[in-house]
Amino acid sequence: YAKVCILGTDGMDLHRGLTDNSYEAANIAKLLMKRSKKKILVCDSSKIGHIALIPVCGIGELDYIVTDSEVPKDFVEKAQAEGVQVLIAH
Repeated sequence: YAKVCILGTDGMDLHRGLTDNSYEAANIAKLLMKRSKKKILVCDSSKIGHIALIPVCGIGELDYIVTDSEVPKDFVEKAQAEGVQVLIAH
């Protein structure tokens, strides 16, 4: 078991959540999340609004999202409403 799980993604959508194009990567991410206390997604804003093939988790299952300053404001607001802290790197 781990204290922290840091994930990347192929896609992040408010309705579909975290998605990936690889079954292997999606399954590993699911296992890591299941066995970690804190879940952190690191992705640039180009992934937000994109939906990949395989679902990984809902946005509310994450604790933090670290992204860049181009992230849409409505995404930040809706993620925060789900209990996710959004950290913007400048």
